[in-house]
Amino acid sequence: MNKKFRKWLLDLGLTENSINNTDLKGLKAEYEADMKIIAELPKTLQFEVEGKIECSASKEEGGLPTFKIVAYTGQPIKQPFGEVIVDIQGMDISKQIPILWHHDSKLPVGHSTSIEKVEGVGVVIEGVVSGDPKDPIVSKFLTMSENGFPFQASIGAPIKKATRVSAGKTSIVNGIEVKAGMIIAQVTELVETSVLPIGADRNTNTKVSAMGRGDFENPKVRTIKM
Repeated sequence: MNKKFRKWLLDLGLTENSINNTDLKGLKAEYEADMKIIAELPKTLQFEVEGKIECSASKEEGGLPTFKIVAYTGQPIKQPFGEVIVDIQGMDISKQIPILWHHDSKLPVGHSTSIEKVEGVGVVIEGVVSGDPKDPIVSKFLTMSENGFPFQASIGAPIKKATRVSAGKTSIVNGIEVKAGMIIAQVTELVETSVLPIGADRNTNTKVSAMGRGDFENPKVRTIKM
């Protein structure tokens, strides 16, 4: 019995000596099926989040419109390979990230200035639209945002560790009970956020405003200390 399978059994509260050979074979088949699913996961998870964006011109210091995105609320997200939930506690948010247009690294729109994990809300990104306003893409984004177009964001996060909830078991992730078959992205890294028209997490929120034109409507929550 290999170490990974033994640990998988221990996570279920089982040991090799506590189950008969027939049950062991069934569990081994389930383990191998889980490992196959996990092995076939994409290297980078991309999931869309919905939110209204507001934008207006600013001539004050810096002149850069700012944005705020509740990037992920912790809810399960449907993906082509199955339903997945990203463990917020296991997401690395330590690096400044670019804000791209449709996941194209050649089309940056802006960058983050802070990323936080906020209890009861999710992963919150703030930043500036630092791209050249004369650039066609940046100009389009600013103009359409100011005109009320409902842009959304897509988060790019490489999966470093994942598991699947075993049959007959449940697990608590982000305060939510998830059932058998759910894939848990246990360790991820937030590397970029993109602007696009389509979103999947209906509980998220995004805003863009001009610096100096009033503060964001901050939720009355406290930041999780990491």
